[in-house]
Amino acid sequence: MLTEFYSVISPALIARFKEREENVKADIFHAYITLLRQTKPTVSATDPDAMDQEEGPVAMLQSQIAALVKTVHKQLREKSIKTRQGCFCLLNELVQVLPGALTNHISAIIPGIQFSLGQSYTFTSQSYNFTSKSYNFTSQSYNFTSQSYNFTSQSYNFTSQSYTFTSGS
Repeated sequence: MLTEFYSVISPALIARFKEREENVKADIFHAYITLLRQTKPTVSATDPDAMDQEEGPVAMLQSQIAALVKTVHKQLREKSIKTRQGCFCLLNELVQVLPGALTNHISAIIPGIQFSLGQSYTFTSQSYNFTSKSYNFTSQSYNFTSQSYNFTSQSYNFTSQSYTFTSGS
């Protein structure tokens, strides 16, 4: 059944990330995150038959990562905090399900992260709660034009308006 979801529903959800209505877009992110959670490998490494059952959905997810990253990359530059939070939650769930999935795509995601961290926010009568979200993209360092970005155990806390983005050599 998951294989069918990845062949039919997943491409449709990825295409709908471009939705204009913010609440609809949030629901689409949550639906895709739910699909990712169902894909988490839960089988034992000692059961070879069960491992084969997991390969179908995981392989289909791997084949869709480029399209997913391309669409999320555009959404990370949206003005809406809710949209960007959905993107970060989706990316977080993706690397939980498929560690290293963003290895080949991190250069496309970095500008969106920098954009999100560089924004100043003015809150009027609305309250936004982003507490206790930790985004661990990969456990590798990446070198782009003499800069190294390390996302290991990186935590973004939007509640205190204190942003930490580690860059070093």
